[in-house]
Amino acid sequence: MDSDLATRRKVLIIDDNFDAAETLALLLEAVGYIAVFRTEGACGIALAKEWLPDAILLDIGMPIMDGFEVALALRQCPELDQCRIIALTAWSDQRTVERAASCGFDGHIAKPASLASLVRELER
Repeated sequence: MDSDLATRRKVLIIDDNFDAAETLALLLEAVGYIAVFRTEGACGIALAKEWLPDAILLDIGMPIMDGFEVALALRQCPELDQCRIIALTAWSDQRTVERAASCGFDGHIAKPASLASLVRELER
């Protein structure tokens, strides 16, 4: 295995907007991350448990299972204790930010986000 690949950080994107999630994954790959995405909360949880990402960029406003529910489920997985969960959402009011923190999010970025702000948050 290439030693460079062994040190690259793994990022999982969970967002119901396929195009946005795919584009973000491609951008993160272009700057050196290993990035994959899922468009449903339950599928994202399943992959996170198997793949063990370093960070998860998680949309809050998703159908079926919203980002709050996904974060709470992820925080029940001891194997993901070291994984940073970052909200990447259009919802950025104070109440949402506080609720996200109480559900286990480690950071909060408002959409649309610059690549620089995403990388800064991923590298914390």
